Amino acid sequence: MVLDSLTILFALAPLSLMVGVVLYLVWRRERAEPGLRLWAFSLMLRVPAFLLLSARDQIADVWSMRWPTGSCWSASA
Repeated sequence: MVLDSLTILFALAPLSLMVGVVLYLVWRRERAEPGLRLWAFSLMLRVPAFLLLSARDQIADVWSMRWPTGSCWSASA
């Protein structure tokens, strides 16, 4: 079974969103851990980047390559 990169990117978007929302909800109960909020927001910031990367060759290059790459780098920092 070979997975296409488009399939992987498209599957990562809802997964990252779900994990980000769960981490945010955990942070709301335990506000003593500020890292959980940052981790949740970084995961949620990657969702539009994954969707735009999966739309490569269907939309303009600035939207499908440059912005998502910068978004993923800033979310990882």
